[in-house]
Amino acid sequence: MKRSVALILMIVLMFNMTSCTFMFDMIEQNYLKMSAAELTELSDSKLCEVLWFRIDYKVESFEDSLAGFESLNHYEKVLYTVEYFDMEYLNGGLCQFFVNSSRVVAPYVSEALRTIGADKHAEMYDSFISDNRIDLTDLSEFDTDSIDKYSVLSQKYPFDDFDDAFIKLGLLRPYLEEYIRENLNEFTK
Repeated sequence: MKRSVALILMIVLMFNMTSCTFMFDMIEQNYLKMSAAELTELSDSKLCEVLWFRIDYKVESFEDSLAGFESLNHYEKVLYTVEYFDMEYLNGGLCQFFVNSSRVVAPYVSEALRTIGADKHAEMYDSFISDNRIDLTDLSEFDTDSIDKYSVLSQKYPFDDFDDAFIKLGLLRPYLEEYIRENLNEFTK
């Protein structure tokens, strides 16, 4: 009895994994093949999602993600930087952004925020960096997989204070969506 239940569970898991992979492949192919005309028909939210996917796909095609990032045009870099920062920040705050591999875009965050019109967000980010003497050209201090070191970092810097104040400024997505819509031609070249 236990063997048949285990076998059924394995089959269900394999089917679900195959279905997920198939669905991801379908999304990947559709998103990558969308024409400029098709992109203009999307809602702002969906357009942001599709362009993020396409840009991330491009970056991930490089062995070195920094080289992938450098291959992007200015508009793609802005979207990639803001979206990556925003995802990490909303998921776990500024400390998570610095601890995860997303920190590679940390030197570009301020300029990208200003480019999309999120000036107050950029000012707060800049103040945090300056006040805490964080060197954006050397973030090796944040390179850790250790929960203990993460805890030490979260105590060393006032991340919680930043996170609480930053969220009160409002979400970044509306700024980003407007920026994308205004510059859509630059994403479809």
